[in-house]
Amino acid sequence: MADLFGFLFIIDIFSLILGVIKPSIFQKIFKSKILTRKFILKIFGISAIVLLILIGIFAEPVVKQDNQEAESNIKLKLYPVTQVVDGDTIKVNLDGQSETIRLIGIDTPETVDPRKVVQCFGLEASNKAKELLSGKQVGLEADSTQGERDKYNRLLRYVILEDGTSFNKLMIAEGYAHEYTYQSNPYIYQTDFKAAENNARAQGLGLWNVNACNGDTVQAASDLKSEGTVVPVPASNVVDTRQEQTINLASPNLEDGLTPQVKKSTNDICHEKGTTYYTRTKNFEPFNSIDECLASGGRLPK
Repeated sequence: MADLFGFLFIIDIFSLILGVIKPSIFQKIFKSKILTRKFILKIFGISAIVLLILIGIFAEPVVKQDNQEAESNIKLKLYPVTQVVDGDTIKVNLDGQSETIRLIGIDTPETVDPRKVVQCFGLEASNKAKELLSGKQVGLEADSTQGERDKYNRLLRYVILEDGTSFNKLMIAEGYAHEYTYQSNPYIYQTDFKAAENNARAQGLGLWNVNACNGDTVQAASDLKSEGTVVPVPASNVVDTRQEQTINLASPNLEDGLTPQVKKSTNDICHEKGTTYYTRTKNFEPFNSIDECLASGGRLPK
């Protein structure tokens, strides 16, 4: 109906203009010998107002999308996930180049840091990330409030699943991760992520369950022995089943007669000479530089 009234409104305006120019055109219609411009303006002016009112009444309402819904409809470019390091760190093929992605706004319990035991609910978080991301493609969303990369040169991003779901928020909402604000610097989804954490905590989901970690993921994950004793599980025992490697001074990665500048541990973590855990790393593959270590598939410590 709105379209019909719109069409009539256009005819009305056209007739108004024509009648003002030459009023005599409408003498037969109005059966009047003398038509004034004032009369023409009155007749067609009133009808124009009526038609405008009818257009407004019958016009279909415009549904306004909120910002979050509008953003979800934006088609993000998808990138293949090449490795799920843990619950909050992944690797993707970014236009032919491997990039490590550190997820913004979340922190999951440790599983791959050789300096720490596997933390409570760490394996569950890591396995959930692998379930959702392994072999999949994801969208990446930057946040100008957090910068482009962290101190380990990892890209800082929100990860978006193919169906438009925020993976970062999902991990928090289902109790696999804590909300994490780096150095008290608010990020764009901070309010939303904090609300998701509060809801997960209220429902006792995942790491918030009293029979799991009760929110304290700093404690070690444990093996319950038959006699009831609790034994912490070292990270290296869980995440790396390879045989221990011993140093090979004849390695092509090492200059003759020199100690290695970088040691890559059996967990693929690159420890540079002079850092705290360099001397503690006994089983390693040697490299002359941190770039060589990273190029071999190694990664920086968290």
